[in-house]
Amino acid sequence: MDVSDNLHSQISELCGMLENVISVIQQQTNNNACNRLQSQNEVSDDVAEQRNEPVALGHENLHERETPIVWRDLVAALREEFGVEPDEVDISFKMQNATPKPDESINEYCFRMSALGKRNYLSEAAIIKYTREGLNHRELQIAIATIRFKTTKEMRATNYEYFSNMASTSHNMKTAASYRRNDFANKAVGKQNDKSVKSQAER
Repeated sequence: MDVSDNLHSQISELCGMLENVISVIQQQTNNNACNRLQSQNEVSDDVAEQRNEPVALGHENLHERETPIVWRDLVAALREEFGVEPDEVDISFKMQNATPKPDESINEYCFRMSALGKRNYLSEAAIIKYTREGLNHRELQIAIATIRFKTTKEMRATNYEYFSNMASTSHNMKTAASYRRNDFANKAVGKQNDKSVKSQAER
């Protein structure tokens, strides 16, 4: 995760915490106000009963009253100033520059691209597009060029199958080469033995 991602993540977390604090403060404020109102109503009822007078309560629904809290302004300002949600240009720049690392396998690279894309709310199609473009394996790019993947999981499975087939083909080629070498060696030994037998016969 780069510095920009880390900053966005921290600011987003801070904004979420502030919103939770605001919600708790509002709830406590409303509860306290309702308790005070209930106590006042009870006192008014007692006084009215003693004086035998009707109770005139002009109270309002405090739950519907909007509590002015400046924290909301702070949250809005943070989101606007630092851009908690990166714009399209920023996302595109990150995805295009997230090329495979020197010690990173193709599968690890695909996982990293998928995580980065999902963190930036990209679709599967967009993640696959950026992942294809970033591959530094030309043979694999050619092999999957005509395949329309629906998910990144399908792409990873195809990549795994490609390299498995490559490993199997390489093993078969090495085995065939080994057989050829052994066959050549056996023929050479056979010819040498034939010469030895012929030489002994001539003697």
